[in-house]
Amino acid sequence: MNMTHSVQGTGAQSAEDTVLARYRLADQRRRRWDAILQDAYRYTLPEFEAGDGADEASRGSDRRTALFDSTGADALDEKAARTHGQLFPPFQHWMSIQDPKGDDSLGGGPEGAQMEAMVEQARAAAVERFHDALDISNFHTEIAPALREAYVSLGCININFGSPENPLSFEAVPVSRVVPEEAPDGIPRTVFIKQQVRLRDIALRYPTARLPERLEREKQRDPDQNVDVLEASLWVPGDAATGQGAHVDWSVWLLQDGEAILRDRLESERTIAFRVDKAPGEVMGRGPVLKALPEIKTANKIVELVLKNASIAVSGIWQAEDDGVLNPANIRLAPGTIIPKAVGSAGLTPLEAPGRFDVSELILGDLQQRIRTAIKGPDLPPASDGVRTAFELGERRADQTAVEIPQTLRLLNECYDRLVRRCLHILSHHSMAGSRYYIEPVQVDDRRIRLVPTSPMVRVQDEIAARNSFNGVTAVAQFAGPEQVARSVKMDDFARWWLTQSGFPPDLIRTPDEVAALDLEQQAGVAALTDAAGAVIGDGTAPYE
Repeated sequence: MNMTHSVQGTGAQSAEDTVLARYRLADQRRRRWDAILQDAYRYTLPEFEAGDGADEASRGSDRRTALFDSTGADALDEKAARTHGQLFPPFQHWMSIQDPKGDDSLGGGPEGAQMEAMVEQARAAAVERFHDALDISNFHTEIAPALREAYVSLGCININFGSPENPLSFEAVPVSRVVPEEAPDGIPRTVFIKQQVRLRDIALRYPTARLPERLEREKQRDPDQNVDVLEASLWVPGDAATGQGAHVDWSVWLLQDGEAILRDRLESERTIAFRVDKAPGEVMGRGPVLKALPEIKTANKIVELVLKNASIAVSGIWQAEDDGVLNPANIRLAPGTIIPKAVGSAGLTPLEAPGRFDVSELILGDLQQRIRTAIKGPDLPPASDGVRTAFELGERRADQTAVEIPQTLRLLNECYDRLVRRCLHILSHHSMAGSRYYIEPVQVDDRRIRLVPTSPMVRVQDEIAARNSFNGVTAVAQFAGPEQVARSVKMDDFARWWLTQSGFPPDLIRTPDEVAALDLEQQAGVAALTDAAGAVIGDGTAPYE
């Protein structure tokens, strides 16, 4: 269910012409990608829709008939699954909210500390309810295909209002239906989606939509009839001069009639279109699959020719002499078969193949390795590849991280941040006030504190920085000695920083005040023991009896 507040009526004709004309122009640019996307999907995502969309009758059929080598498809599945686990690990707390400590709006003194504690409590509750709502939704089912498509060109997912019992509803949109436009900030925020919807489902999908009388009559006569609709999400940037914030003008159109059945203004982005990589001047993405497409097609053709050559080698090609006795139509090549021939005739003889195809083995393995590296990035050596030193494994892992982290971090602005903000907007909407997943806005002095989400990939970078710093301290201790480290490094502060960067729970790390109190307590204990020992010795009692 979409929670919308529609503005009924067809509106001005010029506005309708602008939206539909803008869609047609963007669709012309989008259709130039159909050929290359069909090629890429044929060899890596054969079950997915590509190009201008799969025919309804072909759904459920075998679409892997042209696939002979699945190296590209397997590498894409592994890469998307790895990214899924890095950014959105299922049933784990992968999102944290930045603590606005030090914000001037919180003030100082006891009141500021009280406000800070309130914000911290709200932050922890928001994180918990966010993940609880996500775990009961269909998020992990829908984000997986969207990530696969992003590594080809463009991934797209809709985030809709659900019910108070299940507030979040996700829908992965096939790239064949998506027509994106870039916003001034370079992110594809304006998105047109062409859908086929049954008349009976329009009221469920768009609760506030108003159908024309013609379609109302068609709905009564044939509720299962499909109609083509266009969902237009037009990004409107904020205007500092007028104080108007950024928003999305969302509308739903009947393509056959050119009439809007719903208009709405959304405060967050319902449709999230994202890319892993792109070329300058292009809106659609160019993921690693498109870059490796020549190798993927070559490997697929080599395997196809190898199989054809193998079938010829097994069954052979035969020639028969027309001697009036041999009838090729009646010959069955089987063990024990007697084939008649005329006297002096060559009869049935095998035709020798013109050449051998053994050269394919020389390049197929290299092609498959290049495909895996292009899509997945550098990989660690297999366990069966002999004994490896810890230094070599560390260097291999560093190379892998140097390629993988920047590639994954590109998804933060276009996917992660926008997705989390949309979910937080839904969970904090007044329509969810009765839900156990409702996130109540934090107010300080009549101002709402903005909760900023952070990604687990940022934590990975922090862990790398902590590991590098630890290696530096260890190296100094080896060649200069621990005394030099103690003189040069604030070890107490370094220990707290290192634990924080490594992901250690902050509430388990002692603060400087707690450390000072612990030192005083230890000093007092030592002083008490010293006084007690002095009193015993003063009594003339041997101290070690």
